[in-house]
Amino acid sequence: MTLIDVMPSLRNELAHGSPMLHNNALASLRICADFINQLFEQPDFVRDQSEKSTEA
Repeated sequence: MTLIDVMPSLRNELAHGSPMLHNNALASLRICADFINQLFEQPDFVRDQSEKSTEA
């Protein structure tokens, strides 16, 4: 089983809840978010606009 196989169910369990209690849920969600953000990186012009809006 690979990360690509597991990630959809892991994300759904963290986002929508599951009967299993997981003390490391936030770290797992951050890893999934980082992985997804690397797969779908924003174009430079979008990133530049985002940085400008947070500076104001």
